[in-house]
Order: sequence, then structure tokens, then C-alpha cells
Amino acid sequence: MTLDQRIAQLERKNRWMACACGMLTLFVLLGLTEGKYAPEVIQAERFQLLDAEGRVRGELRMNDGGPSLAFFDEDANNRVNLYHNDDATALYVKDIDGQPRVGAALFSHGGGGFALHGPQGVGASVLYMQGTGPGRLSYYDSTGTETDRFPATD
Repeated sequence: MTLDQRIAQLERKNRWMACACGMLTLFVLLGLTEGKYAPEVIQAERFQLLDAEGRVRGELRMNDGGPSLAFFDEDANNRVNLYHNDDATALYVKDIDGQPRVGAALFSHGGGGFALHGPQGVGASVLYMQGTGPGRLSYYDSTGTETDRFPATD
């Protein structure tokens, strides 16, 4: 067995031991909750989801006063965000550079919509609706100027 193989084997065993210790701790804590099988409330400032290599691939945390759920790729790039605060609830799907390319939002004023953005946020197609009136589909160029709208406005 090579040194690299031996190190990899020890790392795997250490992960299993850490997992076993964590499970044992959980069972002890559960046993201390007056005979119940699970606590009624688990509180934390942040929950992280790790992959087999120990990299953070997901995170639930507070962000600017509201909850945020993020998913990361293998290079720790934030690729998906779901968040809620007093102003909006939104979902963003981001490209490898962390720029939102697809977005869906519901705003506190009652409007909401979907947006498709070009690379680096340049250019966009936005479907927006507020209230019960007709929605609006707008197209924006690379400078952020609205170039077309349906229905057209006078």
C-alpha cells in the first residue's frame, strides 16, 4: 500500500469515526430530552450541508435579516439562492461567475415576475405582473435600456 493510499484510508476512517461520534452525541442528547425521541426545536445560526470531501455544498442561514438557502458547486461558487426578507422573496440561479441568470421574485408591494439575464447581467428579458392588470414583458439591451415592451405603452 502506497503512502497516498494509506493517508486516504486513514482519512476515510477518521470521517467514519467523526460521524460515529456525532451520532453517539446525538443519541445522548436525544436521551436527555425527557425520554422523547427528538427535541421539539433545534436552533442554530447556520446549517451547512457537506459533500464527501468535506466541502460546503449548501447552507441555510440568516442573511440581511431574513432566511437564505444557498447551494454551492464543487469550487465553492454560489450557484442557487433562495431568500426572503421584508422586501421580497426571491430565487436566483447563477452562472459560474456568480451572476444571476434566472430569477423569480415576489415583492412586498404585491408585484412579481421572472427574469432571464445575459452573461455578466448584460441584457435581460423580464416578465412582470402587479395586481390583476395585464402583465408586462420587457426586453433590455446591454446598457440596461428597455428596448421593447409587450403590451406596448403609449
